[in-house]
Amino acid sequence: MKGVIRTILLIALICIFSIQFTMSMVIFTDLDNHWGKEHVNWAANTMELIDGFNDGTFRPDDIMTRIDFILALNTLLVKKNIYQDVGLHFGKGINISYTDVDRYHWAYGELAILATYISEYGNADIEIKEIFTEDTFNPNKPINRHEVLLLSRAVTTPPIEDHIISFKDVDANIPNYNLIIESVNNGILRGYSDGTLRLDKNITRAEAATVLRRVATDVNYLADKFLVYEDIKSRNIGIELPIFQQIDEHESQSQLHQRFIDAITSIQYSAFVGHIPYHERHLYDMQPIETLWGLKNQNYYNVIGNNYYLIKYDKDLVMERKKELVKEGLQHLKLNVNSSFDGLISFLSIAAELLPMEETMNAAEATFRQSDNSKTKLETGLFIMSQYMANNEMDKGLNIHRSLLEYEFADDIKAQIIRNYGYLLYSLKGADEAIRILKDLKDEMDLDFNELNPNAIEFTFNGLMKQILIQSKN
Repeated sequence: MKGVIRTILLIALICIFSIQFTMSMVIFTDLDNHWGKEHVNWAANTMELIDGFNDGTFRPDDIMTRIDFILALNTLLVKKNIYQDVGLHFGKGINISYTDVDRYHWAYGELAILATYISEYGNADIEIKEIFTEDTFNPNKPINRHEVLLLSRAVTTPPIEDHIISFKDVDANIPNYNLIIESVNNGILRGYSDGTLRLDKNITRAEAATVLRRVATDVNYLADKFLVYEDIKSRNIGIELPIFQQIDEHESQSQLHQRFIDAITSIQYSAFVGHIPYHERHLYDMQPIETLWGLKNQNYYNVIGNNYYLIKYDKDLVMERKKELVKEGLQHLKLNVNSSFDGLISFLSIAAELLPMEETMNAAEATFRQSDNSKTKLETGLFIMSQYMANNEMDKGLNIHRSLLEYEFADDIKAQIIRNYGYLLYSLKGADEAIRILKDLKDEMDLDFNELNPNAIEFTFNGLMKQILIQSKN
């Protein structure tokens, strides 16, 4: 009976959440088969930038007004934390000199914050008066493609690809021509098949939604810090309870391996709690250190793991014996360079404390060169990198990162390797060479291109190159 009640409650909760989602998700009656349906739903429902009408329509082919576009753009920049990141808020900003939008006009604050961001924080050399050039702003006037291209470029990043484009109806001598072309290269708006750009053409509400979505993708590259060197973290690096050598070809030692797991689990539990409660003692190994020494005498294959926990937790060990255990572990590593070691960086860190750094580095570097195992390659590489960066040997660090990029890792780890590689490239070789190398590397990886939703690797490449471009122009 209780199971039936739980099932009924679960169904009821699902229905409630489904109703709430449906109520928040506006289904517009005039979007069926419209080319902009996906973009409109993103702008109206996902981001809530543009409202529909009371009759349930969106009217995607109606024109977009200047003020409606600016309201939507401001909302987008607020939701992406762009204004907050630079300490900008409504009510703070430069004076706006339009005769029809004075300080008491309801739209003044919207214009002021956007104008201030463009003038003081934007990555394009332009002011809002160069976009809306009349003495009056005319809030309800339709916004055209020329204004949208300039306005979008004023809040986005420089394009990675600097294609030389010419349009039959655009004079290269017009003001801010380069920014118009940069905005096209950023994919904000595209030319027509007849070779025209039609700058004077008003944009529709559906087109505005599409532009805003493209702007949103681009400003994500402003919200992250790419040109910063960071130590690489993962679930299996620097974990609290590393297992070290995995049980693969050593199935004959499965019982010994289980005793090892039980022993280190007991050590960890006791260290965390302080003691093992009496009523739980049957669940744990009450003499884990003795167990580890016993495993050692039985030639348990996981030498590095066993020695690591003995060095760390056997309080009776003298320094010379600890050094012997470390050297034994490094010798085991030398003989098993292609094995997978989970937590090897922890063992290398202890080795560096007990032995001369040169001895530990030689072992780590030899393993890095010889190993074809991605996990062992990564963990030895990270240890080596920590020493290179501490000694400001960035050129050596660059080579380590480039070698690691030949191996497959989880996307978050690979993305951080790429970030560090890009940082080192820019620091050592400058903007132009760094971007050239990153472009070539990106092409080599043959990534699946998704303009509006790039994966972690593509996002990292794009972000690196865009922020290098920004830094080099500042």
